[in-house]
Amino acid sequence: MKHPLLKAKLITIVVMCSLICACTSIPDIQPYADATANLATALNKGFAHTENQLSVLQAENPDLELQAQTTLIELRKRWKPSKEAINALVAYTDSLAALANAGKTGKEAANRLTSSFEGLYNAVAQLVPIPGLPAGVQTAFNAIGAINGVIARMRAKRALKEAAEEAAPAVKTIADVLAANFQELANLSAAAGNAAAAGYRNKHHGVLDYQQTLVDNETTITSILSRMNRYYGLPAEVRAKAERVRQANNNGTGAAEARVILEKLPAAMNGVFFQIVALDPGLPNEIPADQTVKALEARQKELLAKSKVNRDELSRINPEYQAVTAKLVAIDDATRSGTQLFGKGQEAIRAWAKSHEDLKLALEKKQGLTFRELVSIVQEIVDAFSKEKTNG
Repeated sequence: MKHPLLKAKLITIVVMCSLICACTSIPDIQPYADATANLATALNKGFAHTENQLSVLQAENPDLELQAQTTLIELRKRWKPSKEAINALVAYTDSLAALANAGKTGKEAANRLTSSFEGLYNAVAQLVPIPGLPAGVQTAFNAIGAINGVIARMRAKRALKEAAEEAAPAVKTIADVLAANFQELANLSAAAGNAAAAGYRNKHHGVLDYQQTLVDNETTITSILSRMNRYYGLPAEVRAKAERVRQANNNGTGAAEARVILEKLPAAMNGVFFQIVALDPGLPNEIPADQTVKALEARQKELLAKSKVNRDELSRINPEYQAVTAKLVAIDDATRSGTQLFGKGQEAIRAWAKSHEDLKLALEKKQGLTFRELVSIVQEIVDAFSKEKTNG
């Protein structure tokens, strides 16, 4: 009898231990924390690259429009609290991972999570007064720290799961603030880049406008010369066509059809001539019919001479023009980098918040914590700015 009883007790102990472990176990959150840290690193490096591009452009062109200088200063000012908020996001996620690694689930763990969350709240709070955030986002954020707000309710919880559940909607609001802030960073970066480009174009409009004028002139001359060649060659072309028609039906209506084709030649010649006159104001207003070819040939020589002058000028100014356009490309690249960085930053913050929403379920062991989207976006940021450095 003792043996069966002992066996039953052992089974009961094993079942109870399994239940206790199931209730107290926490999923591995460290990879999520690592992904968050990688996000902070990628954003910091990306911003440093973008800001450096804009700074170099400003240093090389100190007389850029005031707007470019002002927006760049504002971009730096806004990034400082943004960086602190991102670092606080890392600290909060690290706290989650540390509690998970230590297997903490009770009141002490809830208090530690609350303190970490409060640090995140205080860091993000620096962004709220800065102009640009939607009023609704500001109101929702301020409610987090109000009396009997989220932080107060978290401190009253007796378990990590309950505190994390309380924090989940507030974390979404914090993510909304960060995402809206990234949009403002994108706006400032674009404004700085666009103003820099406008200022640089204005400074070098002489060579840019001159080059465009030469290109436009050359395009017009090429079009006129092409029509002149068409005018010269049209009689032979029409006669050859008429002869082919005549020979194809020599014993029938070929001769009549050929005459019809030839009769249309003067109208076709006039059509091309009128096209030339419309394109070339340099031709005389009135040209006698018997002097048309001679007038066109004289004008053709003039246009060929002008074309050579244009091409020589294009070659002469090309080094300066290429230097200016290269700088404009660099400004456009810097602007694009900022747009890409802060756009991906928005996506990453929202992906991070989405993963955090799964935390409650993860703590309840109903499903694992998923953050593949976050990892994917972080990798996109890393890859983008690795290419930037390689190209630079």
